[in-house]
Amino acid sequence: MKMMILTFFLFLMVLSSMSSSLPPPPLSLSDGLSLELIPPHSPKFPFYHSNLVNPLVSPYKQDMVVKIGIGTIDIEGDVAYKFYLLVFDTVSDLIWIQCEECKIQDENHRCYPQEEEPFPDSKSRTYQPLPSSYPLCKNGLSDEKGHSIYTVKYKTGSINSTGVLSSETFRFLSTSSPSGTEKVKEIVFGCGYKNYDDDGNAGDAYQIAGVFGMSPGPVLF
Repeated sequence: MKMMILTFFLFLMVLSSMSSSLPPPPLSLSDGLSLELIPPHSPKFPFYHSNLVNPLVSPYKQDMVVKIGIGTIDIEGDVAYKFYLLVFDTVSDLIWIQCEECKIQDENHRCYPQEEEPFPDSKSRTYQPLPSSYPLCKNGLSDEKGHSIYTVKYKTGSINSTGVLSSETFRFLSTSSPSGTEKVKEIVFGCGYKNYDDDGNAGDAYQIAGVFGMSPGPVLF
C-alpha cells in the first residue's frame, strides 16, 4: 500500500513539473483591441459604387476608413455616443475630428460639409480640453482659455485641421464584448474647429468626419 501511495505521489510530481514547463497558451484575438478597416471595394465604404466594374478604381476616394464611437452623451436618461467614419492614416500620429465649434460663423472657424453633425463636445461629460502645459502639446500655442492648440497639415495640401488638443472616451467595434463595442478612456485627439477637406466639396452627403492617425508617435494612443 505504501508503495502504491509513493508511486502515485511521484506521478503527480511528474505531471506538475510537465505543466510548469509548458509555454503559456497563446493570446486569442479577443484579448486585445482590434479595428475594422473598411477598404474601398467594401459595400460598407462610404464611396462604394456597385455599378463600377472595379470599385477599387472609384474616382471618389482610395483611402481606408475606420468607424469609431466617441463621447459620453446623456440623451433622455440614456448614455449614448456618436459614431463617425475617419480616414485611416499610417503617416500621421494624430486623431482629429470636426467638432461643433467649427460651425461658428467667423474667419477663425470652418467646417467642411459632412453628413453627420460635427461632434457635440459640449454635451459629452467625458470630453476634456487639455492645457498648453500638457506634455503632448508640442508647439506651446494656446487659446484665450489656456487650452492647447494643434495644427495638422498633410502633404497633399487638400486636408488640414486646427483645433483644441483634448481627451475623450472612444468606443471601437468589438466581437468579444457583450455590448458590441470596446471602451477606451482618455484618448488624446484633436477637436477641430477650422477644417479643410477638398473631398468634402461633395456636399452634405460626405461621410468622412476626420482622420485616424496611426503612425508611431507621441500622440498615438
